[in-house]
Amino acid sequence: MQKSLKFSEEDISCHTPLDFHIKFGPRITLFEPNSTFIVPIKPEFHDILFPEVREELSLFPDQRPCGNSIKKAYISNSATKQICPGDNLLFYRSKFKPSITALGIIEGYIRSSDANEIARYVGSRTVYRYADIADMCQKSKIDTLAIKFRYVKHFEPSIGIKDLQTSFVLNGPPQSITKLKPEGTRWIRQKLQM
Repeated sequence: MQKSLKFSEEDISCHTPLDFHIKFGPRITLFEPNSTFIVPIKPEFHDILFPEVREELSLFPDQRPCGNSIKKAYISNSATKQICPGDNLLFYRSKFKPSITALGIIEGYIRSSDANEIARYVGSRTVYRYADIADMCQKSKIDTLAIKFRYVKHFEPSIGIKDLQTSFVLNGPPQSITKLKPEGTRWIRQKLQM
């Protein structure tokens, strides 16, 4: 088996962003015509979902399938209805050294208040255990959002909140899934040289 890592303008125009990523990825994604979102994630969940980004490795690592996979899932009670398959997700580690650390591309998503449906949909791709999913579904006033995504890459170095604010990508730390404006997406793309 082999995978082509070279692509043309025709390849870009004749594939959806998700199909393009699947064909030419995993370390590449498009930033047009799809949208880009910043997704806040708590540090404890961030370290499980993206173990390669940790600054210090634990003596007793929490070996979870979601951390060792290209296919991952993010669960949230965000009310956003703007996401689509093929959109990019920039994961923003909140609190400890707040910064954008990783990039993913949406495969698909569902909204549901049924914990069983969410758990079946995400399988072992998520940091949450079934009890956590059930608790999220029960406490939320809106349906819980489960996003399946493909991991693209992590950033070395990460993009800190100060850089994001001075470049007008964000006004402040994101509290929920936030869609980037076109100029913010261009700045991120240039920063990543993609």
